[in-house]
Amino acid sequence: MKTWISIGLLTLVTLLQNGECTINSWTTPSIATGDGGSGTLTSTVDNGATTGSTLGITIVATSSGTVNAYTLTSQTPTDVTFAIDNSGVLTIGSGTVAYATTSVYTLVITAGDDASATGSASVTLSINDLPAFAATQYGYTIADAAAAGTTLATHTATDVVNSGSLTYSFSSGNTNTDFAVSSSGVITTANAMAASTLGGYSLVLEAADATLTGTTTVWVVVTSCSSGAAGILAGVMTLLMAMTATLY
Repeated sequence: MKTWISIGLLTLVTLLQNGECTINSWTTPSIATGDGGSGTLTSTVDNGATTGSTLGITIVATSSGTVNAYTLTSQTPTDVTFAIDNSGVLTIGSGTVAYATTSVYTLVITAGDDASATGSASVTLSINDLPAFAATQYGYTIADAAAAGTTLATHTATDVVNSGSLTYSFSSGNTNTDFAVSSSGVITTANAMAASTLGGYSLVLEAADATLTGTTTVWVVVTSCSSGAAGILAGVMTLLMAMTATLY
């Protein structure tokens, strides 16, 4: 009889302990009330961030138990779908954020602990007006001995707030300053091309407004091949670029 009483008491204590487990606070973002509170993320998402982008945002909840799961319960609006894993890492599940379309999202995130206790919080996530190019990288071929002043391509970024005041420049890859970019995003050769000296470039093109900078990579191969071979080379280069992009 005493054995059954002891077992009953242990069971009651266990139930009481489990019942006390609650999501009691959120450290990222800072939310005063664990369940039903709200907060604003200090981090923002870059304009142009797309599916699989590393946002650098981790949601952290604390509990009297051990938090082991996070769920994105809802979001408004839904033109882009966000996702969260069981470690609290927030990503873009599908779509591309565009400041011109939506500048603020409201997410309801639920955290769960090992005692099956849950708590939800409403989070405001802001999109910044980072200058954004249409693609993360572009590829071109240019003829060997192409003269200085030859136009390679034009690439401009979108910036809703500062659309008329973007500054373009190369942050890296412009060996010997062989290329120049105008205030309107036109890329030209600054020196004559010489495949025997340098056969390729990886130009990191920047677009900057007063506070933020967006980038894209412009790949250039200098070739003296026939037009047909050059086309094949351009296709191979584009394929390699696409394969590389999937790794990051």
